[in-house]
Amino acid sequence: MLKEIIEPRQNNGETRRVFSDEYFDLYVWYENTGNSISGFQLCYDKGNFERCLDWRKVQGYNHFKVDNGEDPGFASFKMKPVLEPCGKVDTRMVLEKFKMSGASLEKDLCEFIINKIGGSESL
Repeated sequence: MLKEIIEPRQNNGETRRVFSDEYFDLYVWYENTGNSISGFQLCYDKGNFERCLDWRKVQGYNHFKVDNGEDPGFASFKMKPVLEPCGKVDTRMVLEKFKMSGASLEKDLCEFIINKIGGSESL
């Protein structure tokens, strides 16, 4: 079940909320002019082949694989994770798992994410 990270680091111009569990990381950005969601990233399959479904109000959908920044030659050195283009997303699998993990979120937020994921079949 996704749990909210309290007081995540914020960027100028938007408010960000962060949720995490063993399978997902969910980042949600809100416009500061209201409570409107301006974008989200749903990172999934953490620890295996992590990917990220990204939705932005202006740009729409993207699907990425996550390069976690670890360099096996430098065990004590880790770089910032990088998003790289990835092929199609298995929306059915992501939706099934998110519906279980997202049950702990506010109903309107959960439904918003589910509706956006459901509309991403073209990725």
